[in-house]
Amino acid sequence: MSAEEHFPRLAGFLADWFGEGWREEGFATPAEATRAFAGRTSRLMRRGLVAEIHQLLSRRFPPARLRHLIGTDLGSTYDPTAEGKTFATWLTEVAAILAAGITGK
Repeated sequence: MSAEEHFPRLAGFLADWFGEGWREEGFATPAEATRAFAGRTSRLMRRGLVAEIHQLLSRRFPPARLRHLIGTDLGSTYDPTAEGKTFATWLTEVAAILAAGITGK
């Protein structure tokens, strides 16, 4: 089973919101793009996405494997290491932003 099949919501989110040209969409930061996504999607979708992120992170992949999964297998072109973050840290931040929108209303 492919990573996309294991994490379909995450694959869609990363490919659509952090694929080629995500900065050209007008988002200054990944957090800004994530908040925009949260404002345009349902709580159910956000809840499922947060669950997939936690499931992926619970597997504790080595950094190089996580980079490959996110970039190659799941379609993201964003590289958090360019900003001094790990991929795990970035995904944790994404999950926190999304989770705040689930419980905040």
